[in-house]
Amino acid sequence: MDVDGVYRPFEHKGLEVLWIFGEGNDGGPYPLGAVEAFVQNAGEYGVTFPVLRDHLFQEVFKVMEGSGDALPIQYILDARTMELRHIAVGNADVAWDILDELLED
Repeated sequence: MDVDGVYRPFEHKGLEVLWIFGEGNDGGPYPLGAVEAFVQNAGEYGVTFPVLRDHLFQEVFKVMEGSGDALPIQYILDARTMELRHIAVGNADVAWDILDELLED
């Protein structure tokens, strides 16, 4: 399932999804031109949510178990406490139960 397929069912309950480009292959910021091209073609990728460029983002999460180097990496955070509730590496299944719990009405 694509990211938008997760976002749409929970959007009305307050789910926020961010697509974050971390560091590029050289360890510096991901090339701005590549991020801009991605944003311009976001509809082709099913991206209907904010896209950010933050090369230091990965530094925060590298120390967390399970993050590894595989992409994409899904992080589910509890917005009330900023507690990391779930990490999934690669094209892992979505943690529907955690999303349901965090987004209860």
